[in-house]
Amino acid sequence: MGTGPAGPIEIIGDSRITLVIEGDEAGGRAACNLYGGTLRVDGNAIRISALSMTEMACDEPAMSAESAYLAAMGAVVSWERSGDDLVLSGPEAELTFELLPPVPDEEIVGTSWVLESLIQGAAATSVLGEATLMLAAHGTFIGSTGCRELRGRYVIFGDEIDFADFAAEGECPADRQGQDAFVIEVLEGGFSAAVEGTHLTLSDNAGQGLVYRAAPGIE
Repeated sequence: MGTGPAGPIEIIGDSRITLVIEGDEAGGRAACNLYGGTLRVDGNAIRISALSMTEMACDEPAMSAESAYLAAMGAVVSWERSGDDLVLSGPEAELTFELLPPVPDEEIVGTSWVLESLIQGAAATSVLGEATLMLAAHGTFIGSTGCRELRGRYVIFGDEIDFADFAAEGECPADRQGQDAFVIEVLEGGFSAAVEGTHLTLSDNAGQGLVYRAAPGIE
């Protein structure tokens, strides 16, 4: 939640606003695009500058929320931590962030995963063919939807994984086109990840998800 020079910032269910701080860098997702910038902290004074971002176009009201959020980030001058909340503020801005659990990347990266089911709300659908996913330690990924090959790069922002340079190659028969579109929709828009035993669940912000199991022979 927050407000800035452009007024209140609308929090939209499937268009998250996040902040990840690593050393002297800060970034995350701004309702639509990924952003990043330089962080300077001196006591309780803070300044985030030199912001850059991707150039994806989104529908309203996500674009308006993004503009309002970035204007507020530029007006922030101080920080305060209270429990799991981080408050960034300034004369014209106040942003409150809630701490989220990080992606368990040590368990995910380097493992070959095989897609087991597609999740939409409370419904689970079985998978046609073999769909896979593997995130490499050097920041790239490969996989498949059960009919098309996938590749690209990934970035971990706090509790979310985002894919960049996303490419899908090949053709799908009619009976697998729906599965292909579903897998790409979940992966391409950014997702949270959770590992339980040998299963990996990826969830987007629209209530959709993918459940993978570790490939045979992998503990």
